Amino acid sequence: MEHDIFKRQFSTSIIVVVVVIVVASIALYVLSSRMSDVADAIVAARELTASQAAQFQALASLKEDALVAAKYQAAMDQLLPSQSALITFPSQVESLGRADGVSTSFSFEGIPVPSGVNGPGTLSFSLDVSGTQAHILAFMKDFEASAPILLSSLDTVSITGDSANYTMTARGKVFFK
Repeated sequence: MEHDIFKRQFSTSIIVVVVVIVVASIALYVLSSRMSDVADAIVAARELTASQAAQFQALASLKEDALVAAKYQAAMDQLLPSQSALITFPSQVESLGRADGVSTSFSFEGIPVPSGVNGPGTLSFSLDVSGTQAHILAFMKDFEASAPILLSSLDTVSITGDSANYTMTARGKVFFK
């Protein structure tokens, strides 16, 4: 009888220990899966925070660049005339030519390219200049340096002639806002 009581108590104790181990194992499994989910959420939150910090830094940089760009835009607006002001360009070239002792022929070509976010507007032109080599050279120096002349670029230049008289033909464009 004592032996049966001992067996029952021993069996009960083993069952209790096994149940406790099983319950503890289940609890650890559930907690570990939740811990993994929580860890993943923390990692995702940190990645989001890092991404937002980088975006805020980029935004701050863009704002600084916008301030600098505004200064350059103001300078370009002062440099560049309006498209309607280009009407005086041929007469400025002619006056410059007279002052340098050359004859000039100037004409606009094609359709103006309007200004936009990528840059100023442009209008192509052709220019023929006739005179001595020294006079043409003086004209080109004045054309490049003269304040009344609008901002322009020469794309092609060709010079022909003999020792007394030369003809320069140039193609280029003027810029406007």
